[in-house]
Amino acid sequence: MTDGEVAVDGAERKLRDWMFALLRFAVTHDPQDQVNALMLACELDTRDASGEVTFFQRTTSAICHATLVRDRSSERILSQFFRRIGDDRLRGAFIAIFAMKNPAKSDGKDQRPPPRASIWERR
Repeated sequence: MTDGEVAVDGAERKLRDWMFALLRFAVTHDPQDQVNALMLACELDTRDASGEVTFFQRTTSAICHATLVRDRSSERILSQFFRRIGDDRLRGAFIAIFAMKNPAKSDGKDQRPPPRASIWERR
């Protein structure tokens, strides 16, 4: 292990694998990547007394839906998810893919550059 690496236990590894699966689906929109994220969510989830799915499967479904259907509700769901991500690099990767402002910043200012009329226009 190098100085920059941190030891990751089994549960934390599974959690990171799940987030990377969500990230992959956000990039590819491939149904197989969505299935992979759901399978990892099932491994992480525990069922409540009624047998209902818990946090990870519901969150995976919501994130995948928000990835495909971009509206105000999706922006809210994604922002909430991003705030829960403890790893700054991983949060930054999600934010970059969705080109959203960073919800971890308290100033509330949009981090995206203003839109251009064409790709050739200088900023």
